[in-house]
Amino acid sequence: MWVFAVIGVYFVAGRFLYKRWLRRRARYFVTNQRVLVTWSLRRAVVDQAHIRDVDEVSRRSRGDDIGTIIFGTAPLSQRCYGETGLEPLGGVPRNAVPVFSDTSDPEGAMRAFEAGRAAV
Repeated sequence: MWVFAVIGVYFVAGRFLYKRWLRRRARYFVTNQRVLVTWSLRRAVVDQAHIRDVDEVSRRSRGDDIGTIIFGTAPLSQRCYGETGLEPLGGVPRNAVPVFSDTSDPEGAMRAFEAGRAAV
């Protein structure tokens, strides 16, 4: 019975705490060739895309200069789970494209991306 309670708590609040925990461990990089997102979990996890392959960039900003940048497009089946926190349950992929989630300098990241794109 307690297993169902733990699963319920995770679905209601734990998944948001998990995503926050992941975001605090994420590091975002823009080079002259790639966009990278790295996490330090049990092992290093890297999401990457070559700048020349990024066909679309979308950005969402909050009023406090915090923003999220999505580099590329992914199939709907992968986009719908990208920020839900359901990844530990298995079968649900992480973001199919690099995503700079809740970054404190979205303008700087976009400038670096555009400079890298211009260099390619």
